[in-house]
Amino acid sequence: MHENLNQIIDQVRTELLKSPEHIVIGKIKDAAELDESAKIIASDYRKVLNLFDGARCGAIDLWSYADLRQYQFRVSDVEGGPNAWIEIGQVLYEPLLLDRAKGSVYLLNTDREQLRLLADNLQSFLKNDVFGPGYAKLFPDCEHDDWYLFLRKMGLVYLEG
Repeated sequence: MHENLNQIIDQVRTELLKSPEHIVIGKIKDAAELDESAKIIASDYRKVLNLFDGARCGAIDLWSYADLRQYQFRVSDVEGGPNAWIEIGQVLYEPLLLDRAKGSVYLLNTDREQLRLLADNLQSFLKNDVFGPGYAKLFPDCEHDDWYLFLRKMGLVYLEG
């Protein structure tokens, strides 16, 4: 993970902690303490867990190390199963999947059993879609979304137009 992403995460975490009303908008936990069993987790997500141990960022949830195992049942229905995929979170209750081989991030539409590519890598997904302007593309009604408004207030996204 690049230093720039570390700085963004630290800024967001600090700002969330400053104001009690932000607890409703999002929460970024401290880094995880990983044990030997963490080796089964995709290396890209292990890097994230070294930055923060799960997060709630508006309508995006990223699983903590302790919660990862309980959410892996949904990848069994995807071609390649758990050997190819790891569920790292959800977007409005739809599974957020990481391709173990390529490192790409996908959203699984469980109703239609379709995968939608969100980003070529996890770092890009975090910088653009979780902590940046890509959040607006995931949520067309973003101007009423508290997380998006929070990111705007921090200067991480700007109103287009």
